[in-house]
Amino acid sequence: EDKLQASVRLLAQHGRFLEIGKFDLSQNNPLGMGVFLKNTTFHGILLDSLFENANDDWLHVHQLVEQGIENGVVQPLH
Repeated sequence: EDKLQASVRLLAQHGRFLEIGKFDLSQNNPLGMGVFLKNTTFHGILLDSLFENANDDWLHVHQLVEQGIENGVVQPLH
């Protein structure tokens, strides 16, 4: 089974999936509409386009991540 489909299938009711890799997006890999029967959302995020230039979006994301680390909201994955 495709890794993307397997990952999305694990979403809980009302779950959110953030795809930050380019592979599946650039390959136009199918997702399947059935996953949305659990009222889930799927977001494709191209980080490189966000960080190409030090613009207001980049600065805002940087501040949010920095604050999240300081507050303990952003933690390393184990």
